[in-house]
Amino acid sequence: MENIPESFLRSLDKVQDLNQKKLILIRHSDRENILQGTLGSDVHITLEGKEKAFELGRVLRSLPIEWCKTSPLLRCTQTIDSIGDGYGKRIIHSISELLGEPGPFVFDGDQAINAFFDHGPKIVVREMIKGQSFPGIRSSGEGSVILLKGLINFLEDSTGDGICISHDSILMPFIAHYCGEQFNGKWIKPLDGVVLVKQENTYDLWWDGQMHKVVV
Repeated sequence: MENIPESFLRSLDKVQDLNQKKLILIRHSDRENILQGTLGSDVHITLEGKEKAFELGRVLRSLPIEWCKTSPLLRCTQTIDSIGDGYGKRIIHSISELLGEPGPFVFDGDQAINAFFDHGPKIVVREMIKGQSFPGIRSSGEGSVILLKGLINFLEDSTGDGICISHDSILMPFIAHYCGEQFNGKWIKPLDGVVLVKQENTYDLWWDGQMHKVVV
């Protein structure tokens, strides 16, 4: 398990014995470099990324994974294919724009693309976490609420536990909003993420082994 982010393993350790339904939301596995001035929509995961995702699939055998939803981008769909190989079965997945293209934060694609090109993805994400707004992009709080409601709908409409695969630019503002992680001096790693657990009338969001109550 040395290739799986420790923060995710800490959360998984806390929730794997719970009987409640669970949704895992993670960043895709390691990808090829994105050329400057491009969106990288067709970028593949690397061989190392496939191996890490395979290893994660083996780790997830302790959970009854029945379904998956991914961002439309290739690196996300490739990630679940490799996770399924490690898990030992093909995990049926479907595409959701909630997880990417455009995701929960973008409401005007043209303006948002310009913001990412003008400032760079890392600056945009870090400034969003601080509360900065950009043309065509919802606030961290507003977009996070949209994402949470969508994840809960996925969980409620499905049988068994599931996986959602998305991107750093979506996970980081979401985790910052609900879990208080500011990502100072660091960036979310490939395959790192959170676990959403359904309680009787509430939901818990686990990040880095810590539980956070979330309100819809």
